[in-house]
Amino acid sequence: MITKSYEIGPINGLHVYFEKPANWSQVNIHYWNESPDILPLSNWPGPKMSRVGNSDWYEYIFEGVSSTNLVFNDNGNTKTDDLTRDKDGWYQNSSWFDSDPRDNTNQKPSLAISPNKDSFNFGEMISVSLNATDDDPKDLVIYYTLNGSQPSRNSNRYDSPFSISSTTTVKAIAYDNENLASPVISKTFDFSSNSESMTIYYKGDLKKPSIYFWNTNPLKTNTVWPGENMTDEGNGWYSFTFNTVDCTNLIFSEKGNNKTKDLNRCGTGWYYNDTWYDKQPVIQNNDDLTVYFKPNSYSDPSIYFWNTNPTNNTTTWPGENMTPFINGWYTYTFKNTKCANLIFSNNGSSKTKNLNRCTEGWYYNGVWYDENPNLNQSRQQLDDTYSLKVNIFPNALTENSTITIDLYEESNTVNIELLNMYGSTRRVVNGVFSKGMHNFNITFNKQALIRGIYFCRITVNNTSIVKKLIKK
Repeated sequence: MITKSYEIGPINGLHVYFEKPANWSQVNIHYWNESPDILPLSNWPGPKMSRVGNSDWYEYIFEGVSSTNLVFNDNGNTKTDDLTRDKDGWYQNSSWFDSDPRDNTNQKPSLAISPNKDSFNFGEMISVSLNATDDDPKDLVIYYTLNGSQPSRNSNRYDSPFSISSTTTVKAIAYDNENLASPVISKTFDFSSNSESMTIYYKGDLKKPSIYFWNTNPLKTNTVWPGENMTDEGNGWYSFTFNTVDCTNLIFSEKGNNKTKDLNRCGTGWYYNDTWYDKQPVIQNNDDLTVYFKPNSYSDPSIYFWNTNPTNNTTTWPGENMTPFINGWYTYTFKNTKCANLIFSNNGSSKTKNLNRCTEGWYYNGVWYDENPNLNQSRQQLDDTYSLKVNIFPNALTENSTITIDLYEESNTVNIELLNMYGSTRRVVNGVFSKGMHNFNITFNKQALIRGIYFCRITVNNTSIVKKLIKK
């Protein structure tokens, strides 16, 4: 008996279309850094695209994928620039279109607002971005209101992200160069005062820390220096809970000695290494050794090890099961270990050669990398191709670090994202900006970055570069 499953209907995924130049013999599409990472590896010049009827247009569907880097090429010969795409699109004469450019009917602009989250802590400040797209993005403008009234061309013109810190209803509308308007979008950002309680956590060099506080809100309360004893929660964490308080100024100290600087917090938070976190941070033990492995065909990756230093541990073949990580990667951590001999295998069958590692590493296609090679590959390909005028200062990052971009077009779509070593992203800017020099703050209030290496991906009108950043 043979059983097969068939799915009827349109294929879900990212659809891209390309108009073949007259002097090309065929159309291939090479891709990398797709998200999610579920497709087979693309080998240059990539798979052939499918012709649409008898036209000069060709189609390719990235099944189950939401975004990717890509290059259209003539079987490895003539090629386009390196491109990125995160929605269906038509590529014609070096330009992306959100709808089929053969359809001459003017389409209404579409408009999006971020952040997606709509509830925030009392006293918090957020940055609001508006982003408009259209079949012809030239002269696309956005207007908005902050008082709940209907927006029009007489309202505030949107040029860059703006900040709000109290409950606000944002309404916006976009107009194209033929004065066709988008539907009005509306979103209310709520900064409700949660007057039940907030808990402050501390972990650091202070032994049996105490907490001194003042200027509490909304309930006015204070304490006498050096303040109140904190509760030992285990694993080096201490806590103190405020009732009927949303925000406070505070100082941690060791019975009045070795105190921190004056601090402020609104809402529950964890304080570690001079940084506030909105949830308990994962703290890597510096004495641990973590390795990552990405197999091409293994279904059950395992790790066999011996001669670990200084613990001198070993395991029985084929070793320990590895833990699924992200984008096809698996991970294993050696506790209190500096170096290890090891072999990766498919639960004892196909296996790598004998390996050795003494620092965190990523093993892929027979090569060790000091950082995630997926990010490294994307960064190198982008850096080699584009020359946007971008400056980030200072780097290493501080709360005053800014990204300076010189924009040349009259209207520029700008998207700035921060990527950590594991591939997760945080959007900093997403909007449409006018010609000229623009400065963007690289950090978020109340969302401090953990120490480490980051990458900043800057995309202007579908042209991207990636910059390496350090947070000390």
